[in-house]
Amino acid sequence: MYLILQNTFLMNAYKKIFKWTLFTLMMYACKEAPKENSPVTTAADTARATPVFELTQMTASFKNLVKTDTAIMRGVSWQSVLKNVTAIEDPKTLVEAEEDYYDYLITLDNKEQADVIYYFNTASQIEKIELNLYPANEISRAKFYDEFTSLFNAKYGLPTSEIAEVKIWKHPDTNTYIEMRMLGNSKIHDLQIDIKKMSVSENF
Repeated sequence: MYLILQNTFLMNAYKKIFKWTLFTLMMYACKEAPKENSPVTTAADTARATPVFELTQMTASFKNLVKTDTAIMRGVSWQSVLKNVTAIEDPKTLVEAEEDYYDYLITLDNKEQADVIYYFNTASQIEKIELNLYPANEISRAKFYDEFTSLFNAKYGLPTSEIAEVKIWKHPDTNTYIEMRMLGNSKIHDLQIDIKKMSVSENF
């Protein structure tokens, strides 16, 4: 009788040990199993998702035109007023001035030029910046086009519209609307960029 009880006790003990060992192995296997539904984001994926822009890598003419990549354009923002513009622009480059706009003619490298026109509302705040570039040739215009595309993509994301050679960016977070287009013919290779503050009705 004593041997039977002893054998029964040992069998129950072995069963408990076996169950505990099996449970431990199953838990370890679950912990180590790869999560198929959780894709790993690599550094390359992040780089592709975030357009890279380095002003220092752009041409001298482009840097001379935009001045900085941290503002709307040439160091001004939608909060800037007329006195902020006159403080950063060379008065010798002012070619026309009215109550609601100031037109500066900027000389770039390689004898190229660009009109930078600031438009103001009744409170003298900037509401639009118009850039009219006059590149020397088609190659130069294409370079400006690509550099501005890189700048705007990095700041505002990919264009919301792109038809032929016209690109449009809408960025509600900064109330910014941009339209860039190529103008001219076989002899004239202009580039026009309109940057304006979006109204409430446009902010969607």
